[in-house]
Amino acid sequence: MNTALLRALCETPGVPGNEHRVRDLIMSEIDGLFDEVRVDPMGSLLCKRNADRAGAPKVMLLCHMDEIGFLVSHISKDGYIYMQAVGGFDPRNLFSRRVRVCTDDGDFLGVMNPGGKPVHISSPEDRKKIPAVGDFFVDLGMGKKSHDHVKVGDFVVMEEPFLEMGDKFVSKALDNRVACWLGIEAIRELANKGRGAEIHVVFTTQEEVGLRGARTSAGTRASPKHTAERALSSRARIMSDGGGAPPPKKGTKGTKGGTKGKKKRRAKQPKAVVV
Repeated sequence: MNTALLRALCETPGVPGNEHRVRDLIMSEIDGLFDEVRVDPMGSLLCKRNADRAGAPKVMLLCHMDEIGFLVSHISKDGYIYMQAVGGFDPRNLFSRRVRVCTDDGDFLGVMNPGGKPVHISSPEDRKKIPAVGDFFVDLGMGKKSHDHVKVGDFVVMEEPFLEMGDKFVSKALDNRVACWLGIEAIRELANKGRGAEIHVVFTTQEEVGLRGARTSAGTRASPKHTAERALSSRARIMSDGGGAPPPKKGTKGTKGGTKGKKKRRAKQPKAVVV
């Protein structure tokens, strides 16, 4: 298994609308694997491997590049950075988190915490309150000098190393860099195994804010050569066999995959299966 590639994909920052670093990494990895590679106006990377005969089935694998994160929305006079979330967060997971602020001047490490009283002087009732995502801010440790490097619109991601724990991986952005890894490695594996189908691997943008890249990549009458007959959406799912979820609400198992208790939805064109 190419663990080094999965590590590089997960540790590369890229929130919705700012996937360029991830796209550049993927482009360096797929050199020579596809017959056609292009970037569409949404920033998605469309890769095509031709079939060896006319009329061959067309299959598309969709893998989104973006991860949940934040966009800088305000910098206080003292240099604290306030943000707007892009993607869904549980505020309970954001306390005292190390983050990476990505700017034109480079990346800066900081610490995220909510505003409010420290635990030492807060009341029992204060400690029960869960701040909203918008209450959190980032301290870069440089005070007012933050204004010299950070601007509104810069993006922020979690700063977490990729770890191997037993036979499992722990990292930020496994949703959905594991699918990007799969898209690359699957074609690499097929390199000398025939061309019975026309294969499109699309590394899409802005999934976390509304499936935007996937919607524009699926193919339309205006661009029929990119319309697939079958599409596989490869993505991470919630894992509920690790403790904490009551039995009636357990779904995907981390060791087996799949879903329980949910019907698969089919689109008219192309047909979609979640794997």
